[in-house]
Amino acid sequence: MMSDWLTWLLRLFEIIALAYVIIIGLYTYGWFILMKKNQPAGKSSTPTSILVALRNEEAHVESLLYHLSRQSDLPDQCEFIFVDDHSTDRTKPLLEVFAKNYPAKNVRVIESQAEGKKAALATGLSVATGKLILVTDADCLPGPRWVAGMVAAYEQSQALLLLGPVHLRADKGHFSQFQALEFMSLMGSTGGSASVGLPSMANGANLAFDREAIEKTSPLRKDETFASGDDMFLLDAVVRYYGSKAVVFVADRDVIVPSEPAVSLREFLIQRLRWVSKSKGYSRLAVIFPAIVVMLFNTAIVALLIASLFEIKLLIPAILFLLLKLFTDYPLLRSVAAFMQSRHLMKWFLPLTLIYPFYVTLVAISGLTANVSWKGRSVRKK
Repeated sequence: MMSDWLTWLLRLFEIIALAYVIIIGLYTYGWFILMKKNQPAGKSSTPTSILVALRNEEAHVESLLYHLSRQSDLPDQCEFIFVDDHSTDRTKPLLEVFAKNYPAKNVRVIESQAEGKKAALATGLSVATGKLILVTDADCLPGPRWVAGMVAAYEQSQALLLLGPVHLRADKGHFSQFQALEFMSLMGSTGGSASVGLPSMANGANLAFDREAIEKTSPLRKDETFASGDDMFLLDAVVRYYGSKAVVFVADRDVIVPSEPAVSLREFLIQRLRWVSKSKGYSRLAVIFPAIVVMLFNTAIVALLIASLFEIKLLIPAILFLLLKLFTDYPLLRSVAAFMQSRHLMKWFLPLTLIYPFYVTLVAISGLTANVSWKGRSVRKK
């Protein structure tokens, strides 16, 4: 017989599991709604600024510039703004060469007024002339219709913040494939939550927003102590000011932005710790509650597996919880993999299901306490 406290703990775990099933089920429903919508096509006319903040991106910048130079069906009024965040390598000279070689594309290279990606984006925004601002990262490779597709989605939806799909490249070995599948689960939650009116995630690698709307929401942002996190805090401010209907996820394959995976386990964990460290600044229930439920559900699985080493009876609920996670996650992840044209990555689904609870528990606990740095700078300012 189990002790009373253990029985009550299992009941608590069951409530958490039920909440997890409901949340992922809701996101799955939202994602399938997205897949049924017709996506915009054709040339758009909205004046647009493409904004990229860079720091020491010598290894990536030439690939980014090549893909940006191949953009088709650009709006008549379109500009590219590259903001150098005090790079110490050849990033800025490479940008300046690009600007000289493509004078017709209205390319501007400027220096950030302060340190950090957030400050660099603010500098770029202050000189941008477009009504719509598109943002991506230096290690991304946008397809030829990225700009046109995002602008068309903006015009059709009349949304003020557009969340674009991001896909990690999975052509650099098993570790990159594993990361790509794990990242697709985040994309599924991003799209699904936005589709049901509860947007909970955003990614600065593929983002578009109405400039005037962002200027109006700026006073609502309370993230000045965080050196990064511009995407999530921007999402929070827009929802608070305009409501969730102002945010849409663009489920269009043409606007998928491939990005580079982490090259090592250490880099991968640091990246995830950096993401978690910003959660201290989140305040919306639609963001906090799902994150807590996901963390607690995975932690419950880990706790049961460890406890089963001392009490074999707990192995049964541990296995049942793992099976519940497997069957709950599969429909959403499989649909996202199909959208990303990466169904072959589903071969990692079972290993990911087994590893994920331990990884989430470790990162969640460490991210809330660790002092994380990025490119030589602390993520959280003192």
